[in-house]
Amino acid sequence: MMEGISNYQIYHCDQDNHNKIWGWCQHGDHFWAFWGAVGKSCSFKHHGTYVWDIQHLSNKKLQKGYKPIRLEHMLMLDPNFSIMFQERFVACLLQTPI
Repeated sequence: MMEGISNYQIYHCDQDNHNKIWGWCQHGDHFWAFWGAVGKSCSFKHHGTYVWDIQHLSNKKLQKGYKPIRLEHMLMLDPNFSIMFQERFVACLLQTPI
């Protein structure tokens, strides 16, 4: 996905006129959540170093109807996802004091 990201999961919700993604990634010891509409820019939020926080958020998304998908499926939904993700994530890393 991107150099420095050791783990990630992408979720997709395509119901009730929604076509959204939510996911998380791990960069070093830190976890970040990202979200947005498919084909649009995504936002990021730093969630610290506790994997429990990300697991809790992931479970809530599953309860709301989000389904885990592979990166290959995400790229079929939005071929520009990797480029946009990298640009937005690097900008977020530069702006967030850790």
